Amino acid sequence: MVFYDQESRLDRVMVILGYNFQTPSLLSDALHVAGSVLITSDGRSLKEGNKPLAGVGDRIIGLYIVEHAYREGLTIGETSQQVQVRASNECLSHVFDNFYLEDKIFKNPCQPFQLSTKTKATTIEAIMSLDSAKALFVSARVERDHLAELMLQLGQSLW
Repeated sequence: MVFYDQESRLDRVMVILGYNFQTPSLLSDALHVAGSVLITSDGRSLKEGNKPLAGVGDRIIGLYIVEHAYREGLTIGETSQQVQVRASNECLSHVFDNFYLEDKIFKNPCQPFQLSTKTKATTIEAIMSLDSAKALFVSARVERDHLAELMLQLGQSLW
């Protein structure tokens, strides 16, 4: 097993993924599995590790798959099947393994050995949530604000 300091670990993950994250502190959060010691950059303690970020990432991954399926003209049934297969823990676990991330994450000290399929998938979901969610929220806020303005013009309050 190879040990890295946090900054080196984050740098290595960004090199492996071929992507520089806008908010490296969130990448650190994404690399902490449940049960690992995690105090966020703003001083919060996350007892569930990367699971909260993974919840966002799960939806982002699903959204990407659905959007791609829509562009490809797939039916609702075909789209649902694509989401089930491509966003499955099994598939995401393979993504984790293909990037050789095992020694780059912060593990639960009580479980120092091989990671479960679920833990690997959760880590990929957490990583996927980072910049994707931020860009989506900025875009959604612009759309929401535009829609709210339109609704106000129509005499209704959206929020």
